[in-house]
Amino acid sequence: MRAREEGAYVQFVQERHAGLYRTAFLLTGNHHTAEDAVQSTFVKVYASWSRVPRADRPVDAHTVWHALETLSERQRTVVVMRYYSDLSEAEIADTLGIAPGTVTSHAHAALAAPDATLRAADPRSSDRVEEAT
Repeated sequence: MRAREEGAYVQFVQERHAGLYRTAFLLTGNHHTAEDAVQSTFVKVYASWSRVPRADRPVDAHTVWHALETLSERQRTVVVMRYYSDLSEAEIADTLGIAPGTVTSHAHAALAAPDATLRAADPRSSDRVEEAT
């Protein structure tokens, strides 16, 4: 990683650590598990930093949190397990005691619902969230 990219990564971590930790703690209820989850997330981000999209105006954490709050508890659980904990659909289905197809349905519905909230928060577009480049 080049020095400029490393500086951007360090800034990324500094700006997001507290919010991610808070979210992880709220989801896990355990300080150690929350810190482990945050550190694991940052290790994964570091490993794929060259593929992390750069947006000229990223959506802020408050907007994302608000979008997650609009989901049902089951949808939010599926999204967190799938995209935050990086569990497979089969693992989520087993953990929640539901069919893998139900996990897929919850994930699809959950990802469609916040999209509308994120579109509404984006002043550049009234019909879609801009793709990061």
